[in-house]
Amino acid sequence: MKRDQDTLKNAHKKYIRAHALFRLLAGVATLAAALVMGFNKETSIIAGYEFVVTYNRYPAFEFFLAGNAIACGYSMVSLPFVSNLVEGYILGVLDLLSLVLATAAASAGTAIGHLGKEGNDEVGWPQVCSFFEKFCQRAAISLVCSYVGILLFLIICALSSVYKTRQSNKGRILGPQPTATTKE
Repeated sequence: MKRDQDTLKNAHKKYIRAHALFRLLAGVATLAAALVMGFNKETSIIAGYEFVVTYNRYPAFEFFLAGNAIACGYSMVSLPFVSNLVEGYILGVLDLLSLVLATAAASAGTAIGHLGKEGNDEVGWPQVCSFFEKFCQRAAISLVCSYVGILLFLIICALSSVYKTRQSNKGRILGPQPTATTKE
């Protein structure tokens, strides 16, 4: 019985460490995505006119930056509380919300990035990446960082789900646990 308890404690400690590591990495990835996009700026002279392109010229990129910044902030703020909140469900729900927010932000950024790279002849939107190559390359790097963060949030949610399932099925799998009885 003592050996089983030690095994469970070690498994719990490993789970907490893995959870904290993935949370830290997700925070770093979404921070990198937000910073790269936030400092992304390029100036180009086209037909004698100077054009400056930054993330805040596109609402989708603004949402991308804000979504990644919020996901990063949540990941970092919740990091010290992982060992205390891992037993409850609130952390799992907030992790899922961060995953959804980061996914929506990356989707918006990907859509406008694709439009900038390919253009849309039907509505008269030209390709802009041929004029602003560095901006588009940095935006692509930012998107990759964001998708890495999404993958890490997905792993966090999967770990939480597996952990909760094992906790709730523990009694059913092991059967009723013997209780200490005293003779009267």
